[in-house]
Amino acid sequence: MNERDRTDNSTALSRRAFLAGSTAGVLVPGAIASGAGRAAAAPVPENAPRVVRVPAGRTFDISLGDGDSLSDLVIDVSALGAGYDITATGSNWEVRNVAIVGRHPGSESAAFAVRVEEPDGIGVIENVWLGDGSRDTIGVFVSPYHAGTLLIRRCHIARYPGNGVYGSSPGNGPGKPVSGRGGPVRIEECYSYNNAISGFRVGTDGSWVRDSVIVQDRRTPSGGGRDATRAIWVYFESALIENVSFRMADGTGIVVGNDSWEKSATRVALRDVRGAADDLVTGETGDVRGEVAPNPATEIPDRCPETPADVFAAPVGPEDAVGSGTPDVERPDDPAWIPAVSGAVGAAATSLFGPVLGGVFVFLALLSPGLAILAVVLYVLHRRSKPEGRSRL
Repeated sequence: MNERDRTDNSTALSRRAFLAGSTAGVLVPGAIASGAGRAAAAPVPENAPRVVRVPAGRTFDISLGDGDSLSDLVIDVSALGAGYDITATGSNWEVRNVAIVGRHPGSESAAFAVRVEEPDGIGVIENVWLGDGSRDTIGVFVSPYHAGTLLIRRCHIARYPGNGVYGSSPGNGPGKPVSGRGGPVRIEECYSYNNAISGFRVGTDGSWVRDSVIVQDRRTPSGGGRDATRAIWVYFESALIENVSFRMADGTGIVVGNDSWEKSATRVALRDVRGAADDLVTGETGDVRGEVAPNPATEIPDRCPETPADVFAAPVGPEDAVGSGTPDVERPDDPAWIPAVSGAVGAAATSLFGPVLGGVFVFLALLSPGLAILAVVLYVLHRRSKPEGRSRL
């Protein structure tokens, strides 16, 4: 997998515009608030502090570096072909109180790729909702260059065909195209639902999955068409799995090691793990200590958001923040044009068509300029087709 693949049709947002107005939504020019593809998406919550609506066929790019924070935001990609591309590098960054609404259209690379570059650095992804999934990508991908500590906490990750969390790359051995830098990945209070290949995949010493739930209630083929799905896959090295439940309708519970890229015997410790699957624990290259008990819980963990609205109903406060900087989110179009244009268009439309029809045309123009033009053309044709009235005798 390539580290990142950029698209030419990306949409960015200037830092000034991104920070302006804590309660105002940000409308990317050309976006349709109720665009195609919205039927299958979760609704944008009314309690969201900020909303970025991405137009059809565009990608919203966000890059975090040292000390940056992406927080208190809804990214709406429910328009047809709209997507997001989140990259976190450097150290001491955070993604906090974020919901992504709408299904990602898919790509060859991960749409949410992260790493912590300094061994003593930290990265935090906390209170994030990724419940609408993707057609062909990964929920959260951890780069082989990850060397610090990554904490993924209170995250709802569902319907991704390329792993919910793909966190084993930092454990890559010399046989892999890119060797890993060994940073641990720690998953806590998270929920994985119908992610293919695995719900959570780790592979470095010091990694763990704690207080989390993995559910698969139907067949979940991966993007490549393969059917094998695991609740947790400890791919390399070692991991602790503690207070975890899984229920797999058509998959395996915990897989230890792998058959393709042997590095050394993989070691797993199980503590208070409950599960239901055809195979509870498998793996020929692993050392497993502990057992899987029956009767797993399938409820979403208490502090993990069930819906996008839950993200903002119980947000992580600033006192728990790791980063405070502003990520790079640049867009060539300044959203300040929206009220300016709507004011000018509104004055012209009101003078030509009256307050009622003028207001309708302005509303259509904000949704889509094409809709407004079509409405004007139809209105003019309608007026011309009407008889001018009876001629006087």
